[in-house]
Amino acid sequence: MVSNKLYTFTIFGCVMLLSACSSGRQSGGGFMQQRQFVSQASAQADKPLTTSQKVELMEKAQNYPGLVTYYKHQLEQDDSQSVRLSLAKTYYESGDINSALFQLSYLKAHTQPNAKINYLMAQCFYYQKDYTKALREVNIAIVLDPKDAKNYNLQGVISASLDDFISARRAFEKARSLFYSDAIVLNNLAMVDIYQNQYQRAIDLLMPMYKNGQADKKIRANLLIALAKVHQLGLFEEVYGNADLDKAKRVYNQLNMKTVKGTKPWN
Repeated sequence: MVSNKLYTFTIFGCVMLLSACSSGRQSGGGFMQQRQFVSQASAQADKPLTTSQKVELMEKAQNYPGLVTYYKHQLEQDDSQSVRLSLAKTYYESGDINSALFQLSYLKAHTQPNAKINYLMAQCFYYQKDYTKALREVNIAIVLDPKDAKNYNLQGVISASLDDFISARRAFEKARSLFYSDAIVLNNLAMVDIYQNQYQRAIDLLMPMYKNGQADKKIRANLLIALAKVHQLGLFEEVYGNADLDKAKRVYNQLNMKTVKGTKPWN
């Protein structure tokens, strides 16, 4: 499931599935998060939770039905753009894309232009793999808010999904110039390099993050693909980090033979 997170690419060949962004919905842990939040709240004075605390609690617990009910109730009191946008975002994060798009279409028809509306619509269409519509919406978001780096990062993700790697690279560089997360942008640029068979360039981008302890599982997955493609078994085993060298070699051989191009979907 996709959530409103940062978008990054990764290749899962034999390591994971190919995905983009930052962006999958976290699963599990909701009950423990809820207990932790309640404990923190009750550790304060014996006061009832404020409305904002209740909303935060539901967000942490990923209680999407509760959030939908809350925002609908708010809309009955005051049909504001911000509340309806929050409702649409909640639908999106819960995976109910059709309901999210319904709310967003209403907002586009009845409220002033807002880049956040178009950005979320782009995310919805991207999730549905309707990349042409997604690109149209994120382009509108950029026109409305040309200083928001996340718009360009999403534009790059969508362009890459359309195999327009020149535009994707340009969009990621623009996001980086606007101080978007270096780890995300560099990983996305490395993903473009991998898709264009520029494996050493991808390694040059990803290896410093691995050496500095900044590599998450997505960065490591992409780095493993690139290392396998340039036949760097020693470095591959180091990054793979499994004491079972036979298993590492099996994965290495599988990734070395894996065709990167066409291993969609992006996420």
